[in-house]
Amino acid sequence: MSSRRLRVQFPRIGALVVVGVLASCQTSCSRGDHFHGVSPVGCRISAWTPEVFSFYGDPEKVKGKLSQFEMKLADRRVYMFMVESAESSDIALFERPVNEPGSWKVWRWKGQPADARKFRETETDEILTLQGKDCVGQETEKLLDALNPVKQETSTPPSTASGAFNDVLGSYATRPYIQATVFLLC
Repeated sequence: MSSRRLRVQFPRIGALVVVGVLASCQTSCSRGDHFHGVSPVGCRISAWTPEVFSFYGDPEKVKGKLSQFEMKLADRRVYMFMVESAESSDIALFERPVNEPGSWKVWRWKGQPADARKFRETETDEILTLQGKDCVGQETEKLLDALNPVKQETSTPPSTASGAFNDVLGSYATRPYIQATVFLLC
């Protein structure tokens, strides 16, 4: 093969590779399911490494992101969800019964965004302070109890993020933009 022929083919191949890369980037960036996450479970692991995730966007986009996140909620002891808009905030905390079978605690609070922001800041400060030494779930309950939440029980806890949080997100369906924060505590 002559060098002239190689020079002609190389730019063609190079252009083809560049177009292919750009097309694959466009496809992956424009899909609705670009987020996927899996979280570990178990108090020994999670108490030392609790996780806090925030998602921003319109309520449908946030629901889509949550549906792509495997949180293993049925295996957790305590988890919490907070959603905020410019006008209002909601918190839902779920706690597994100490002795199974039993009823799960479900605590719900609705209030002003400023109160929710203060709670979120205090909660994350508490996680840093505890450093896995004390039960972050119990400490979170104490913080939430100070807000006077509605306390309920359920014998059929949700096993997915959608099952746990869609009712709260549903009340924000007409809001243009929200922040949803998931606390995977223990």
